[in-house]
Amino acid sequence: LGADDVWLVGTGGVTLHWDGLAIAEPASPTTRTLFTVQGSSGLFAAVGGYGTGVVIENDGAGWQDVTPPFAPQLNGVALSGTLGYAAGINGAIYRRAGGAWEQEPTQLDVFEDFHAVWIDPDGGVWAAGGQLVLPLLRGMLVHKGSAVPGGTYQER
Repeated sequence: LGADDVWLVGTGGVTLHWDGLAIAEPASPTTRTLFTVQGSSGLFAAVGGYGTGVVIENDGAGWQDVTPPFAPQLNGVALSGTLGYAAGINGAIYRRAGGAWEQEPTQLDVFEDFHAVWIDPDGGVWAAGGQLVLPLLRGMLVHKGSAVPGGTYQER
């Protein structure tokens, strides 16, 4: 959340914290690979996994495993206050509300993977992803929130 509160995550469930002076490695509740970490208002969340997902959170009292049952691999996470979204394989999107992560009923017929998610300043949620093998085709971007100018990109 600042130059003296930076988190990094990685293979084996590693969590690293920079406090502006030194890097520490706080205990992690998982040994699974973590891909993305993000924080807001003193709450941090990290996601990852291979095939099946993992979600851990830290509210200042240490990391806790809060993975929802049967969650698929999650690649990206975004927080805005205590609201959060995580996105992952096969178009999976999870929402954090009331302190718990639940699958978001998107009604999307998506078989590609989301790689990242972002909550914009107006509360809109954006998830981006697509195919990760060459050739890099079938990219996708989805939005939940107030209407935005739209259109369809046509490959040329």
